[in-house]
Amino acid sequence: MLHRDVRSFARKPANLPSRQARESNDGPLPSVPAAQLVPSASTRSHRSIVRILYLTHLVPYPPASGVALRTYHITKLLAMENEVDIVALVQNNILKGLAQDAARSRYSGETGVRVVGTYPIRERGTLGKSWTLFRAHMVSSPYESAWLRQPVFEQASRSCIRDGGYDLIIVDTIGLFPSNEVAWPCRVVLGHHNVESHLAAQRAIRRRGIVRKCLEREAKLINVLERRAASKVRDHMVPSARDARLLEEVVEPHRPHTWIVPSGVDTSHFVRGDKRAEERPIDMVFMGSIGWHPNREAVASLAREVAPEVSRLLRRLARTSVVGQRDGYERQLAAVKGAGVTFTGFVEDPGVILRDSKVFVAPLAYGGGTKLKVLTAMACGLPVVTTEAGAEGLDVTEDDGVFVCHGAMEIARVASSLIENEDRWDAAASAARACVVRRFDWLRIKELLDKLLVGTN
Repeated sequence: MLHRDVRSFARKPANLPSRQARESNDGPLPSVPAAQLVPSASTRSHRSIVRILYLTHLVPYPPASGVALRTYHITKLLAMENEVDIVALVQNNILKGLAQDAARSRYSGETGVRVVGTYPIRERGTLGKSWTLFRAHMVSSPYESAWLRQPVFEQASRSCIRDGGYDLIIVDTIGLFPSNEVAWPCRVVLGHHNVESHLAAQRAIRRRGIVRKCLEREAKLINVLERRAASKVRDHMVPSARDARLLEEVVEPHRPHTWIVPSGVDTSHFVRGDKRAEERPIDMVFMGSIGWHPNREAVASLAREVAPEVSRLLRRLARTSVVGQRDGYERQLAAVKGAGVTFTGFVEDPGVILRDSKVFVAPLAYGGGTKLKVLTAMACGLPVVTTEAGAEGLDVTEDDGVFVCHGAMEIARVASSLIENEDRWDAAASAARACVVRRFDWLRIKELLDKLLVGTN
């Protein structure tokens, strides 16, 4: 049986298909020896245990958003056969209403990671963000790092670096590099969830006036930081081959050693449902936090362009659900809400809604990293209709149940075709699920992490 996280915040729904039903959809589930999942004391004693300090900009619990999911699973995989300590900043929006102590306790209990310290980010509201942005640009520092400069966190992390006796230090994001730019006593790996300068430049292209100028300057300042980091840190962890190429381009003439560690999905928790397409009440679904700017633009396109065209092609109202945290963005969502479009907000287990949906539609115009939302939908057996940006870093085609389109009208035509054609839908759903099980289960990702650790200690 594939490894499965026992999540206290996401209980498995009672209507999940049985293991026998899942095997009929996916083929026999691969068998993983128990010793591979939880190494025994004798197993650990015969291999070199690496002591790892993981510095991150969030407590990755609950693992509900993309960045939290990736950090949660990577630290959990590392802790299977090594000793992992974490020092983290606290972002309250990531905690989903959980108390900080509860999040720490549950995360540590589920992953085996020791939480050394957590430190809240002291930036409050729009005024606080504006002040941080002003101060950062006055000293030619990117906002990407300025909002993470928290003196107590810096003191704690530097103390661990200096006195902890670690074999490996992983800095989770480029924004934390200035906080921990010290004399490193051991090997360091710098993580990149995205190539941030490239992402800021993409945002700038889509804005006008003073906002565009600010984003262009931010992109340049981040690039200066990326180049400085590449000159001092050799090893960089990225989520896709595309991100590796982008990073190598933006830090020239430096030549970083990039380790490609994709994001994955828990294929034993997110499974394909038993319902046929015609039995599912939701025609289209999109999933993602509305606080992430590429997601906001995607939702606007879905509500204003894709959904009305699908309704026209189906000659009935297309039922569309948007799943994801929306706190603080209600006014923006009200402006784009269309007929038949429902905003669910954050849900504990999105698999329930995905298994009631026919097609996952992601009209993303830009972004970075590996799209966990796409992988999760594929694991639930949903055909995916998206853009080149939505499929970036995945190396998937129509043979994998992923349809890459150009523009909202093409997305609508493909989505409506899948909704109306049960045989085509079933073939794409099966292909999507098979692709994720074969390539993107987290245990497959563990093999890549093990390669990264070779040579440490």
